[in-house]
Amino acid sequence: MPPTSADAPPRRSRVLIADDNEPNRELLEVYLADIDCEIATAVDGRDTLEKVAQFHPDVILLDVMMPKLSGFEVCQRLKSDPATSPIMVLMVTALGELGDIERAVESGTDDFLSKPVNRSEEHTSELQSRQ
Repeated sequence: MPPTSADAPPRRSRVLIADDNEPNRELLEVYLADIDCEIATAVDGRDTLEKVAQFHPDVILLDVMMPKLSGFEVCQRLKSDPATSPIMVLMVTALGELGDIERAVESGTDDFLSKPVNRSEEHTSELQSRQ
């Protein structure tokens, strides 16, 4: 008898880290290492959209300043498509100007992480409790 979906283990959460800076991607991967999730990375805006289509992430940690398409453009495209609009997008940015924040909100971001990203046990525990 083939296994049913009730027999299958629950799908692990998927996180896509999108940043053109390799050390930033590596740092975020290290921060997520203790959380039971699958991680994929993207190196620019177009790569991010391709990875979303292939990987089907639950959460995207999205850098704002990337080549090819900015994080603003990527977020707007994702949030305007019914197939990808439910994905939680957290913009990771060093930008602090009110105009930048307004632009991110207008593009549909769900929340922000400020660079430099610091690991906080409180936030890590919160992410783990959502699984």
